[in-house]
Amino acid sequence: MSMNPIKRIMLLLTLSAVVPTKALDARVKREMQRQQKITAKEVAHWQLDQAESSLIRQELANDGDVQYTGKLTVGGQTMDAVLDTGSFDLLVFSQRCYLCGDQYRLFNESMSPELELTEFRMDHSFGSGSTKSLQAYDTVSLGTLTSKRQSFWDVYEAAMPILRDATFQAILGCGPPMSSVKMALEEEDELKEIIESKKRNGEPIPAEMNQELDHYIAASEVAKETPGLVSQLGIQYFSICLGQVPGSKGYFIWNDYDPQASMTNFVQVPVVGDLYWSAELTDVGFNLNSQQQEPMMLGCGAGRCSAVLDSGTSLIVVPPMAMAALQGALRTLSLTANCSDLSGLPDLEFRLDGKLFTLPPSSYMGEVSGSLPSELSHLMPHVPVQRPSLLQDQQQCVPLLMTLDADTQFGPLWVFGLPFFRRYYSTFELGPSSDDDSHFVAKSMSFALADEDCNLRMGAQLESHMSDRSKHQAIKVKGSKLRAPRWMYKRSKTGRKSSTSETTPPSSVMVCSARSAWQGAPTDKEPEAPYAWKARGAAKCPRHGELFRAGPSCR
Repeated sequence: MSMNPIKRIMLLLTLSAVVPTKALDARVKREMQRQQKITAKEVAHWQLDQAESSLIRQELANDGDVQYTGKLTVGGQTMDAVLDTGSFDLLVFSQRCYLCGDQYRLFNESMSPELELTEFRMDHSFGSGSTKSLQAYDTVSLGTLTSKRQSFWDVYEAAMPILRDATFQAILGCGPPMSSVKMALEEEDELKEIIESKKRNGEPIPAEMNQELDHYIAASEVAKETPGLVSQLGIQYFSICLGQVPGSKGYFIWNDYDPQASMTNFVQVPVVGDLYWSAELTDVGFNLNSQQQEPMMLGCGAGRCSAVLDSGTSLIVVPPMAMAALQGALRTLSLTANCSDLSGLPDLEFRLDGKLFTLPPSSYMGEVSGSLPSELSHLMPHVPVQRPSLLQDQQQCVPLLMTLDADTQFGPLWVFGLPFFRRYYSTFELGPSSDDDSHFVAKSMSFALADEDCNLRMGAQLESHMSDRSKHQAIKVKGSKLRAPRWMYKRSKTGRKSSTSETTPPSSVMVCSARSAWQGAPTDKEPEAPYAWKARGAAKCPRHGELFRAGPSCR
C-alpha cells in the first residue's frame, strides 16, 4: 500500500526521535530532498489508494495561456470544462446551441438516459457574453468523484463570440457555494423595497412588478434547493497551480490536503466578504521593499482594496488609475519592443492580509496578437488596434492588464487571474457556516511557492522569495481568446458603482431590475403584456426586449 508522502516523512521524523541513528537521519534527509519535487506520476500512484485519500490531481489543458480546461463527465459524456473560481454554477453547452462551438463535442441530451430537463429557464452573464439555459439534472463526475442527479444549467442558446473556436463545452463554477443564494435574496429584497416605497408614496404597483417578484422568490428557492457540484461532492479543500513555462499544463487538485498541516510553508489569508474568493489588498507597486531602488506605488497605498482570486479570468484586472501609474512607470524602465527581455522590469509587489506577494514581469507584460473582441477592446485601451492585413499578426509588447473601475466595501476592486496561479500554488478552504453548519462557505485561502512544473517548493519562505526574472518568458496571447471576469461587461457599460456591500456582478439567478423599468428610466418600448415568468424562469427586459439572467438594471 502506498503512503501519502507527507505522512511518510512525518513517520520517519517520529522514528528518528525514538531511534536517533545516523542511518535513519540520512533516510529522513533523502526523503525530504526527494519530496521537494513531487512528480505527477507519483501523485497518480497515491490516488489509487482511496483508503488513504480521495485526493484527485486533475490535469488542465492549456489553450494559449489564457484559458485552461479539465475533464468533466455529464450523463456519461466526457467534455472539457473551464474550472472557474469566479462563478458559481455548472453550465453545460448542449447540441441545441448552434453557436456554442463544435456540435460533435457538445452535450447530446438524447445520449443520456438519466437526464431530467425542467421548464425553469435562466440567463447567465459572463465577461465574454451571455447564455440561455434550462435547469437540468443528471449524473456528473470529476475523476472518481460522482454526484447523482446533480443540478446544472443546460445551455441551448448563447451570445458569446469566444465559443466559435472554444476548447470547452462546460463551465464549472467553483466560487463560494452560497453566493448564488445570497445574490438571489439580495435582488429579491431590493425589489421588495421598491414595492414598499411605492406603497408608501401611494403609487400603483404594476402587475409586472409583482410577477417579477414572484420570479425572484422562485429563483431564490431554486438556488437554495440545488447545491452546486463542489458542495454535493463534499469538497473542503481544492487547489490550483499552473505551469510557468508558456504552453505548459496546469493542475486542479480536488480534496487536497489541509495546507496548514503540511510541511510546506503555506501562508494563510482569510476570505473577506461573502460572495467571492476575495482578500484585503494593500500596497501595490514596484520596489516597495528595495533599499537600492526608488519605490513606485501603483495603488492601495492610502487605503485598502479588495482582491478577487479568479481562475476564470485570463489576465490581471486593475483600476484605471493603477493602469495609468503602471504605464508611467514603464516609461522609465528598460523594455525591449518585442518583450524578448523582461529582466530590466521589477516584480509586481502587493500585500494580501498584510502578507507580501510578488509576481514576475511576465505576469503583467506580454505580447498580444490579433484583434481584441469588441466586448473587450474598451477594457484594454492600451492595446493598439490592428488593421486587417494579409501579413501575419503583428506581436505587440503591452501590459497584459484589463481595467475596471468598481468599488467594494473594502475599496477599489482588483482581480488576480491566471498569472497569479502560475506563481503560487493556491488552496481554497470551505467550511461550515457559523449560521448553519449544513451550508459550506468560503473560509480561507492558502498560498505557497511552486516551481515551473507546479511542484511545491519545500521550505521556501513566501515573503522572502523574489522571482528570478531572467528565467521568465513573456507569454504570447491571441486577443480573440481572452476571457474577462463575468461581471466586467456590465460594469464597463454602466460605469462605476459604489456599494456598501461586496461588489456584485450580474446576479447568478436574477433578471434585470425593475428599478429602471418602472422608475422612469428611458425605454425603447412600453412594457409588454404579462409574462409567464415563474413558469419560464426569466423576466422580460422592457428596454432590450430580451431575457436577461442578471444585472443591476436594464441599460
